[in-house]
Amino acid sequence: RRNFALRPDLITMPLPDFQGSAEVPSTLDIFIGQTQAYSGSVEPGPFVVNDLPILSSNGNATMVLTDANGKRIETETEFYTSPHLLKKGLLDFSVEAGAARREYGTESFGYGDEPVGLASLRYGLTNAITAEAHVEGKSDLLNGGVGTTFSAKKLGVFSLAAAGSLSDDDTGLYLFAGWEASYGNFTASASTARAFGDYLDLAAATEVAKPGQPLVSQFPRAVEQVTLAYEFPEIESGVAVSFIHSDPVDGHDSYLLTAGYNQTFARDISLFVNGYADFGKDGGYGGYLCASSAVIDLMR
Repeated sequence: RRNFALRPDLITMPLPDFQGSAEVPSTLDIFIGQTQAYSGSVEPGPFVVNDLPILSSNGNATMVLTDANGKRIETETEFYTSPHLLKKGLLDFSVEAGAARREYGTESFGYGDEPVGLASLRYGLTNAITAEAHVEGKSDLLNGGVGTTFSAKKLGVFSLAAAGSLSDDDTGLYLFAGWEASYGNFTASASTARAFGDYLDLAAATEVAKPGQPLVSQFPRAVEQVTLAYEFPEIESGVAVSFIHSDPVDGHDSYLLTAGYNQTFARDISLFVNGYADFGKDGGYGGYLCASSAVIDLMR
C-alpha cells in the first residue's frame, strides 16, 4: 500500500509558525496534541518552522528542544487558523457563465432562455485577513458585493460582507456578519443577515413562480443563526444544535431548532440522525436518518 502525506503547498489556509531559539545544535520535535508533526535538526540561534501540514484548525502545540547532552526544553503554545482564510498572497477565483437551471430534480433540460454569469474572487491580504468580491447578473439584473474574513486568534474568525442589487428600477442592499471559533473539540458559530429594499440575486431573479406558492429563493428580511457542536474523537462521533430565526418577505417568522448526531463505525460506515421543530406560527417538525459507507483502497 502507498502512504500519502499532505503537501503544504496544496493547503490554502495559513498554517501556524513555530519560532524559538537554540543555544547549541539541537534536535527539534513538534507535537500537535499527542501527534508528532515535525522532527529535525536546528543550528544555534533563532529558528522558524512553518507550513506544517496540520489538519486541525486549532489546538495546542509543544516544541521540544533536545541538545547533545540530552537536556530538554519544552515550550507549549496555542494556535488558531481557519479554512475560510487564504495564505498571504494567494488568489482564488472562479468565473461561470451559461443558462440558469430550473426544475432541478423534476424536469430534464429545464434551463432558462437568457444568458447569466457570475464571478468570485478571494485574496489573502495577510495570513489573518482575506478579502472577497463577487458579482453576478443577467440582462435585467446586476448584483455585486465585497467582504472580508479575518482572524482574531483565540477569539475566532469574523466575517463581514455587503452587497447591492439593481433590477430594472428596483434596488436593494444586503448585509452580513458572522463569527466562528473552535476550542478543543467544541465549535461555536453565529451569524446575522439583513436584506433591505428589493434585494435580488440570480437564484431569486431566475426562479419561476408557481401558482399559490411563495418564491423559495427570495431573500428573507432577516436571518439569525447560532450553532453549537462538540466532537468525541475517542468514539468517532459528534453532536450539534442550531437555532435559526428567519423573517420572510411573505409569511410568518420561523423559529427553527435543529439537533443532530453522527457516529462512525468500523469500515467507514457512518450514521446521521437529525431532527427539527419550528416554534413559529406555522409550526412543523420532522427528522431523518441516514447511513453511508465509503471504503477507499489505494493499491500500488
